[in-house]
Amino acid sequence: MIGQQIHGWRLSEVRSAVTFGDHPAFGSVTLATWQNAQGRSQRMALGPILGEGRSMPKDLEVKLSVLDQRPALADHLAVLWPVAQGTTIEAKQLPAATRQIWDTSAAGRPVSLCPLPLSDFAWLLGFPEWLTQHAASAAAAAALFPFVLERTGYLLADLAPAEADASEVPP
Repeated sequence: MIGQQIHGWRLSEVRSAVTFGDHPAFGSVTLATWQNAQGRSQRMALGPILGEGRSMPKDLEVKLSVLDQRPALADHLAVLWPVAQGTTIEAKQLPAATRQIWDTSAAGRPVSLCPLPLSDFAWLLGFPEWLTQHAASAAAAAALFPFVLERTGYLLADLAPAEADASEVPP
């Protein structure tokens, strides 16, 4: 997926399972660095919500804290929310305690709520282990590229910076 271009930005680096803060389960994100034609970078953190029930607000709170880390880890956070296939998620649909965290901590910050179908959510969580077990060679990794892009290509569009610089937009 490195080298993929969307909205005038090229994916230049991906680091998975980057940990931060004091909570080992919830304080983990994937960092994607995007670069435009002028060399400007945008760092996106992808944080899947793992908590259920009472732990969900804490999970969201920890994920949001990725933007407060020093040195800065990311410029934008995409909270990946598991949903049924073909459905979406909006902040007003979050459980009450989780919505309260969203309303107080996400407002005015570079954060987006991204729906992720449950099947893709499970696949995404298990993929690093599968990759470690099966794709040790460069040839195997290259062969996986189309498969990975097929399963996650829509996420790339959601996670790329929203717009290109004005100098990149055709007249």
